[in-house]
Amino acid sequence: MDGSATPSKNPDGASKFLIDLPSKGLFSSSVISSNLGGMQVYVTDHDTSPPENQVIKTDQVNILIRSLLLKQQQKGGGPTSKGEELIGRLRAATAAASGGLGTSSAVQ
Repeated sequence: MDGSATPSKNPDGASKFLIDLPSKGLFSSSVISSNLGGMQVYVTDHDTSPPENQVIKTDQVNILIRSLLLKQQQKGGGPTSKGEELIGRLRAATAAASGGLGTSSAVQ
């Protein structure tokens, strides 16, 4: 034979379950390729630049705190003095982080 792995006529053990499986693909090569497909490059055929007036800001208020405050307001209890104080501190921190601009999506 030429040294290729061919199934024997009387397979023993676990090899009898593997006899009819295909042997192509990543498991058939003993040399590991450094390029297993690589990254595909996306080439656009249209302009992908954002509009000139688009400004993207991140909201500095933690989503958990915002959710809890909104639930409290929806229950009808209204914000407590501690909640109002927290919102004031968060707005001040947001204004300081964004250079004094503040965000319009903060809880009011």
